[in-house]
Amino acid sequence: MQVRQWVDGRADDDVAWQDRGLLFGDGVFETMRVQDAGLPMWAWHRDRLLQAIDRLRLDVSMAHIEDHLAGHLAQLDSGVLRLTLTRGQGGTYRPLAGSAVRLISHWRPLPPVVEELRATLLQQRLGHLPMLAGLKHLNRLEQVLLQAELDGHPSCDEALVQDIAGHVIEGVASNVFMVHRYVLHTPIIDECGVAGVMRAWVLERCRKVRIPTRICVLDVSDFLAADEVFFCNAVRGIMPVHDLLGRSMSTGVITSKLQMELTQVLRHV
Repeated sequence: MQVRQWVDGRADDDVAWQDRGLLFGDGVFETMRVQDAGLPMWAWHRDRLLQAIDRLRLDVSMAHIEDHLAGHLAQLDSGVLRLTLTRGQGGTYRPLAGSAVRLISHWRPLPPVVEELRATLLQQRLGHLPMLAGLKHLNRLEQVLLQAELDGHPSCDEALVQDIAGHVIEGVASNVFMVHRYVLHTPIIDECGVAGVMRAWVLERCRKVRIPTRICVLDVSDFLAADEVFFCNAVRGIMPVHDLLGRSMSTGVITSKLQMELTQVLRHV
């Protein structure tokens, strides 16, 4: 698979072993869809990055980040661009004074489209960590273990992931929504999980097109009783579930409406 990588704006395949992202998972990342030499969801990625920079107290400006991206976006075909910010090099848990935030970009081709999503339920659960809830921080060990469990279900593409209290939070690499009686529901993310960019776009678009929404505590039983279920992320968009734990489902009115809305947005980037 063709990949390209830049470290602090230079084409480079190496990151020093002293980097705090490697030593401590000290940083955040965004995984973005590249289309027509642009980032169609950048406004939402930018908002989440600003929140992460503030909460993790990273000393970097958005202007610097945008200059870094502009330096190589024009060279890229459609695909996936991961932007990683680490707190720089060295130190112990206390960073070295004067260490600059490091920006690492990594491009790869788009993954294949999955038309009919089959989803299961995983047994491993997310721990509660409110101080990092919502952020796409660099410690993804929970997701690595969840993906390994999902790989044990070769017929499934995604899964409902619960927290330690048994509430559904998200998928392995996506957020999740369900429709019940024409109201769109998604789990609250205040103890764990990632507040995804596509999740934010969906909630914002629903307000504009007057689809009622609820952000609330949801259990597996709620999803099994739902009229529609879909997963979503910034790279693959909105992915309707056609089989949930053996229950056949169809792409409903609200899911179809949001897919159409997203297609229109991407066409006019």
